[in-house]
Amino acid sequence: MPQDFLTGKDGFVNTGGVNYSFGKWKWSAKAKMVPRPNFNGGGFEQYVVGLLGGKITISGPYDSGNMPFAVGAQYNWTLGLAVSVFLTVPGILEGIEVDEDVEDGPMVNLTVQSNGAFTAAIV
Repeated sequence: MPQDFLTGKDGFVNTGGVNYSFGKWKWSAKAKMVPRPNFNGGGFEQYVVGLLGGKITISGPYDSGNMPFAVGAQYNWTLGLAVSVFLTVPGILEGIEVDEDVEDGPMVNLTVQSNGAFTAAIV
């Protein structure tokens, strides 16, 4: 199978049809595993898949006046690795953190919790 590595420079964060000038995003999906051990398990643990959820963290330079986000609001987030490689997750903005640095300027960090159906898979 030929390798097809991506560079990171084509990544993007989009919501509401607008691409925002962030510099980094991270998506962490998980399935809650519900233990179901029983006498027929042959001495091994057994689980069933429970709820699916995910967390998104997004960070980058603060773009004053061009980042209309509100804590507690739901957005449909599209997180891209490249134009044709992306995932879309409905999520509630859980938190906004802004930090200021005299040398590097202000940075903004968003934390989003998934809310609703999404596909948690990569190819």
